[in-house]
Amino acid sequence: MVGYIPKKRQLIVKRNSTNAADAGDIYLFDLVTQSWTLGSDKVPSADSTASATNFAVDWNGDLILGYNTGTFAKWDDSSVSQSIDIETKDFDFGQPAQSKNVYKVYVTYTGGTSQNCNIQYKKDGAGSWLEFNADLDDTTGNQVEAALNPSVSISNIKSLQLKISGTCASTFEINDISIVFRVKGQR
Repeated sequence: MVGYIPKKRQLIVKRNSTNAADAGDIYLFDLVTQSWTLGSDKVPSADSTASATNFAVDWNGDLILGYNTGTFAKWDDSSVSQSIDIETKDFDFGQPAQSKNVYKVYVTYTGGTSQNCNIQYKKDGAGSWLEFNADLDDTTGNQVEAALNPSVSISNIKSLQLKISGTCASTFEINDISIVFRVKGQR
């Protein structure tokens, strides 16, 4: 089942309409950012005796879904505090064949109450996740910049991958991520 949210230019794909274990899970594709998100238990699911309708857009441009016996629910994407697990792609900085040294990672973000997000990195798409010297744990609700130094030197790498996980506030937003690196000369 696929639905379109015209107000946000997003597509929702219902993961499974028949399996009760994941019937409320969705994939959300944002047409603006060209990104996918997996959401668990984000839409009401049908019980074992009834089916859900297809998604529809109501008179107000809101996405709705009918389920069970005539009950309708509007798509609601309001923020809640929850656990997250975000893994970026491997960044090769446009030069996959050359070795690089990474010196620092800057993350500009907005935290919030009970914020406790951990940020880690992996070198060359292999091995275990390694720690930075700090976490994304600002609870002021203001936009802040975290300057992260690696716990182990990041040198002679081809690519770098980041992972953000933990409990994030409902106001958590990542504004940007900047990586300070230098391409090593070839001999």
